[in-house]
Amino acid sequence: MPSEPAPQVLVMPRSNAVSRPAEVRAAAPQDTDEIIRLLDGIWSFQDNAAWLGSDPGYQPHQTRVFVADDRIVTVLQVFSRPMRVGHDVRKVGCIGNVATLPDYRGRGHATRLLEDAIAYMEREGYDLSMLFTGVPPLYEKLGWKAMPQSIVSFRIREDVDLPYDSDGRIGDWERDLAGVMRVYDEFNRGRTGTVARTADYWRAQLRWLREEDPAGFLVAERGGEIVAYTRCRKDANLIMEYGYLPGWEDAMTSLFVQLAWTFRARHDGRIIAYSPRDPLAERLLAESCVDVNWNVPPLQTPHIEHVLFRPIRWHSLDRLAGYVFWYSDHF
Repeated sequence: MPSEPAPQVLVMPRSNAVSRPAEVRAAAPQDTDEIIRLLDGIWSFQDNAAWLGSDPGYQPHQTRVFVADDRIVTVLQVFSRPMRVGHDVRKVGCIGNVATLPDYRGRGHATRLLEDAIAYMEREGYDLSMLFTGVPPLYEKLGWKAMPQSIVSFRIREDVDLPYDSDGRIGDWERDLAGVMRVYDEFNRGRTGTVARTADYWRAQLRWLREEDPAGFLVAERGGEIVAYTRCRKDANLIMEYGYLPGWEDAMTSLFVQLAWTFRARHDGRIIAYSPRDPLAERLLAESCVDVNWNVPPLQTPHIEHVLFRPIRWHSLDRLAGYVFWYSDHF
């Protein structure tokens, strides 16, 4: 690994009233408790200790900190993800948990930390960077670019009944993980934007993804093998991820219909799904759905933010056209 440069000591303007020079640096192991306290105060809805402790291969230097007045006042993390771009796998730095203590906001600390993160990713050999945000301008001025996501909304037709012979069932991760992993790998082979997940990553994701709905994890079996599955968010009609083996589109349709019956009882029957826009997906939706919309807007739809990419070693984002990034890989 390239050596970490010395911390950047910054001379701050007098108007900022700091008593000591500020610095930007990599986090050290002894910073962990302070970082978690800062994140818990801002991102209280998520398990911040799990993000630090469960992410496979995580190292303290992946967290970048801005120190002022002898305390950590701004933090961000670079989560490393192996992402498929066609049949290649590229190293992507996913920027997450950008947070500043309230008393230190509006001073440019987050911008300085983002500049440090770019330099860090250049040293570490990342090809791309990616992030989710509700405030794109902060990141666009540093080279990130918004790219549309592949998300569709639809309703199951009222005349489509749940098949009596449907063998979809609520999944059990202890029992079904290996089968779902097989379907995921086959369904996403060569699919740009998807994470090349290891078994360790799968298990870690199941620990930190608190918003997953156990009742929305459905699997369909044929001959004792899993051939299709869905994963959903627990507080919305949102399919975070789905997959099926070649030739088993009927099993996938059956699971969608089963979910629609569940969603109708809780919400209004409209389903939002992260999905590749390809002929198979369009045919599957055309056969049993109405009000199909492939232009689901960020921010106007709950839980969907803008996605931004930035080249690091690459010079262009053209190869990302049509990418799919499953919500369950959210960071």
